[in-house]
Parts: sequence; structure tokens; C-alpha cells
Amino acid sequence: MKAWDNLGLTMEVLGNNARALKCYTTAMNLNEEEQLRSEWPYVNVSAFYNRQVQPDLAIAYARKAIGFNPRSAPAHVQLARAYRVLGDWQKCAEAAQKAVDLNPWTSDAYYVLGIALRKLGKIQESQAAMAKFEQIHKEEQIDLPQKLGGIADRVMGGHPGPLNPDEEPSR
Repeated sequence: MKAWDNLGLTMEVLGNNARALKCYTTAMNLNEEEQLRSEWPYVNVSAFYNRQVQPDLAIAYARKAIGFNPRSAPAHVQLARAYRVLGDWQKCAEAAQKAVDLNPWTSDAYYVLGIALRKLGKIQESQAAMAKFEQIHKEEQIDLPQKLGGIADRVMGGHPGPLNPDEEPSR
């Protein structure tokens, strides 16, 4: 199931949306047939439909993901993004806040929450959410090379040897 879901992501990045949906559908079918209870294929399809500006489909798949895992912050973020497109600022804020409550390190949730709160006239709360977004986003950018253990530097910098997971990163 995970392989089909990841293949869907790959096909989408390559611009083959029809193939991506077929892969996601296969992942969802396997998820249900094997009773795996993973929300990820549904989160990814919801994100796909959000990128295609089809909020009704995005909402349907986000809700399906939440049905599999009510504690999935990414599913709630996708739900918030869909409500944002629809201009339903109250539901957008509620879904984004739920994502923040589930995972306070979800920068995307703070961003969408900040926009929704501003639209609802809650300026101070909006500014606080945007400040938190900026803080987390900045930390994500700083921590990424450290988290990757130098792999990004080697890939981008033309490391002379193969990427070996047992190899210590050179600096």
C-alpha cells in the first residue's frame, strides 16, 4: 500500500496526474482490503485535490483520512486548506486549530490558521499564529541539513563517493 501511495506522489511530481490518481486509488483499495487503517493515501488524495482547486473532493478525502485516524494533523491541515478555498473561514479555523492541537510543530497549520483568523477579524490571534508559523518554518529550514546528516550537502555538492547509510557524514 505504501509503495502505491508513494508512486502516486512520484507520478504527481512528474506531472502525470491521471497515473497518480490510479496509484492512489490502488493504495486506497489495498488499505481497505487489507484493513490497514492508514490515513495516508486519503491525505495525499486530499492534498492532490487541494492543489487542483477541487475543495469538495479534498474535503471528502480529508474526512475519510480523519475517519481512519482522527489524530492525523496532516488530514486536518488538508481539510482546513479546502475550507480556505471555499471561503468558509470558521470551518477553516477549526480544522487548522485541530491540526495545531494535534501537532504544535505543524507550520502549515499555523499559516492557514493565521489567514482564517484574519478573515474572521481576530487580528491579534492571527498575528500570533503567523508568528508561530514563521518561527517553526525558520527552525525547519535551519534543522533540515542537520536532520539529513549532511546527505543534502553531499547530493547537492557533488559528493565523490556513493551515499552509504553506514558512512559518517563528512564536514
